[in-house]
Parts: sequence; C-alpha cells; structure tokens
Amino acid sequence: MSPYPSHGTPALLLTRGSEWRKWDLHVHSPTSALNNQFPKLPGGQPDWESYLGSLRMLTDVAVLGITDYFSIEGYRKVRETWQAGQLPGISLILANIELRLGTFVGGSNRDRRVNYHVVFSDQVSSDDIENHFLGQLRFTYDSAPEDEPTEWFLNRTNLQQLGASLKSQQSTFTGSDYEIGCKNATVEAGAVKNQRPEALSARLRRARIRQNLQT
Repeated sequence: MSPYPSHGTPALLLTRGSEWRKWDLHVHSPTSALNNQFPKLPGGQPDWESYLGSLRMLTDVAVLGITDYFSIEGYRKVRETWQAGQLPGISLILANIELRLGTFVGGSNRDRRVNYHVVFSDQVSSDDIENHFLGQLRFTYDSAPEDEPTEWFLNRTNLQQLGASLKSQQSTFTGSDYEIGCKNATVEAGAVKNQRPEALSARLRRARIRQNLQT
C-alpha cells in the first residue's frame, strides 16, 4: 500500500511498519532553461511525449521532484499528467524550484555558484507558488562591480528581457533570450527565506527549503 495520495484519493495507511522508498527530487523537465539535454521536436518545441514516456517506465521511484530554474512550468505539465492517471508508477509529484544565488564557494578547480532548491508540499497549489512565492521574489544582474545592481520581479517576461539585452551587448551569448536571462539572473538567499511565513499563505508555509551546490 502507498502512504501517498494517488491522483486525488486519500492516503492509505501502511499495515506493515516502515518501508524504504526511493525519492528523486531533482528531475529537470523539458522546459528547464538550464541543464536541459532533452530531445526536441523538429520545430524546436519540447518533446513531451518522449519525456513522459521515460517517466512511465520508472518502476522503482515513488516520488519525483520536477525541477525547473526560476519556474514551475514543467511541474504543472507533469502533475497534470499524473493527476490524469497517466503516470501510474509514481506515487507523488512535487515542485522543486532551482534558484541561482549570487554566492560562490571555492572548489578544487574553480569557484562554484551556490544554488537553492525550494521543494513544496503537494498541498500547496501551483497558483499559490506562482503568486505568493515566485511572484514576490526579485532577481538582480550585476553588470559591473562599480554599478548598483538593478532588481526585477522574477517572471518569464523580465528574464527574457534581460537575456535580450545581454545578447544585444555581447555577441558571445548564444541561446534563447530566456536561457541567457536565467544564466545571468541571481536571487539573494535572504530574500528567499523572507518569503516565509509573512509573505505566503498558510499552506505555503509548509514549503521546505534546502541548499546545495550547483553541479
């Protein structure tokens, strides 16, 4: 028996004590601006059928954290598919937002940027995450050490505008406007933490924040 809700049904209680289950909370989606090596259709659109087909083949993972940079676009798509009963092998789908911080730590060969992963309870709606978490964050881009960083509200339009501006200034930037924007935008760790609990609804307080190094 699964202790997790199955496509909207109440959770079932275990009858035989503790059980080990495999959770993979860092699974990027085809809409992720970075770390995206997923196949695309001839027109360049994400090949969702191929991606979802791979998820349907999973037999030993109970919980997935669908991960995108600065976004839950991929999570919305996968959760919708799961709620329709089309991912029967998965017991639970969670949203995992990956945020790039303006902080570096020393590595063996080079400095590495620190990332935050924000994993949300499945009881927090996608709209709550969009409106009361992402919609309240701001990102910066430090154009030069002597300049004061400019802040923008964190949304796709602003990230695209940043990317387009950088591409117009530097020919070395390649990729979509959104991709370049995500590569260069950063948020402050303190700003992420300050979204709890004052700026969020009661359900959003159950979000759990964990920190890791960018790989």
